[in-house]
Amino acid sequence: MDQTPQINEPSAPVSQQPTAAAAQPARQEKELNFLLPGADERSKLEAQFKAGSGWFYWIAGLSLLNSVILFAGGSWRFIFGLGVTQLMDEIVRVANLGTAGQVIALLFALAMAALFGVFGYLSGKKMRWPFITGMVFYLLDGLLLLLLGGYLAAAVHAYVLYRMFSGLTAVRKLG
Repeated sequence: MDQTPQINEPSAPVSQQPTAAAAQPARQEKELNFLLPGADERSKLEAQFKAGSGWFYWIAGLSLLNSVILFAGGSWRFIFGLGVTQLMDEIVRVANLGTAGQVIALLFALAMAALFGVFGYLSGKKMRWPFITGMVFYLLDGLLLLLLGGYLAAAVHAYVLYRMFSGLTAVRKLG
């Protein structure tokens, strides 16, 4: 006769029978909370917020770089830069104001870059007003580009504004 116990037999040792704790699912159900975002949604909102506020730094850096390139005698530009700094650079070039005019245009670009850098820093602290104020400035800049015939640059401005708005929306949802 076979002396090995069968699993289906009631005479199996007690330690092999499943306990009540082991029968529970390993993963507990998440409680629904409609007021606060969950951990997964919170991490998505954090990424969305950081991406939106990061655009201020890109605008600041590329606007300044555009002016430095023109000051150094270059002829190409980044499309993400500010139109107002490009307009100032072009006025100086067309009016033939010389080195003094170029320095003034470069200082203006530096001031605009600093302003957008401050917007980036403060919006990175989850403040709403820098998002809104910076977006209004960038919208006006895009309208200026549209008036001057820079349709592609204005379209890029619209995309960047959408990304900034997504960041602002994330900040509102994060509380």
